Amino acid sequence: MLRRVLRDEALVPVGEAFATERCLPHGHVEAVLGTIRKLELDKLISSKRCRERDLAVARVAEQLIHPCSKLATTRLWHTTTLA
Repeated sequence: MLRRVLRDEALVPVGEAFATERCLPHGHVEAVLGTIRKLELDKLISSKRCRERDLAVARVAEQLIHPCSKLATTRLWHTTTLA
């Protein structure tokens, strides 16, 4: 096997090496977070980055993506890459 690796041969076919278990949407999250950063809304919440600021920005972003209650917002965080 070492010789095969040194010859740059594939030991396992690429299709069999990895399996996608789940895939989370990310584009809309990145667009909203990018706009928040561009508008510097995150710096209005707090000048220094901290856990509380990150949670507040995530809450605002989630409300823009899926307007719903606070409890539903925290449940929806795990359906995108926002969490």
